[in-house]
Amino acid sequence: MFERFLTVLTAILLVATPHIASAKPNPKPESEESSPVNKRSFELNEDGIEAVRNKDFKRAEELFRRALSEDTHNLTAVFNLAGMYLNDKRQNEGIKLLDTYISEFPKDAGLFARRGDCYFSIKNLDSAMADYEQALKLEPRYSGAAAKLSTIYALKNKTKEAETMLLSAVDMEPKNAQLLQNLSNIFLINGKVEKAISTAKRGLQVSPTSELYVTLGNAYETQKDLKNSLIAFQRALDLGDKRPELKEKIESLKKVTR
Repeated sequence: MFERFLTVLTAILLVATPHIASAKPNPKPESEESSPVNKRSFELNEDGIEAVRNKDFKRAEELFRRALSEDTHNLTAVFNLAGMYLNDKRQNEGIKLLDTYISEFPKDAGLFARRGDCYFSIKNLDSAMADYEQALKLEPRYSGAAAKLSTIYALKNKTKEAETMLLSAVDMEPKNAQLLQNLSNIFLINGKVEKAISTAKRGLQVSPTSELYVTLGNAYETQKDLKNSLIAFQRALDLGDKRPELKEKIESLKKVTR
């Protein structure tokens, strides 16, 4: 079960489209060293975002570069350009860019979070973990960082720490079915079966997925509630889960619940 959970978590994080940020023309500085973004740089960044929406990533990269040429302190454009490197599997270029800016702007949480994305995508978990931790230290509610850090903690078998991070992530996004699924799995791994069941049910109210039903089935089976376990596994099958082991589980439970 734990191995399956880690496979799902890792796949989600690795294939996720890099988040692209929009900047206000004159934002409040994110650190003492940062400065307002000039209008032309802002406009170029916004044009880059539109290009990303249109899946024209080559043009988006060009526009983010131009935004930086207009204002070398446009940290949003740095974040977005690094995202294009990540999207194009040029993670080392992204890391090099971010290294330069982090040395100048060490209080910007977004730069650390983006570098963490780059490190994670090349499976440098220690560096990714350090960057996500720093991002959260600078900005405790930085979007997505807690969820990503929980994945790394889970991969490192630090399941208590993963639980803490997921609780924080769910607090920020209470209707995120994927986070609820991950939290339910971590509760089950940590032996908190009742919490696993209640969290899985909460997730099913948001979005009924086969993975959530499998987690629910595993939790009921742990409690020796084989009837409800069978029902949950069957619903996972009905939703299109084709794993042979699921079908085997259902057949074995049918034999003992007759």
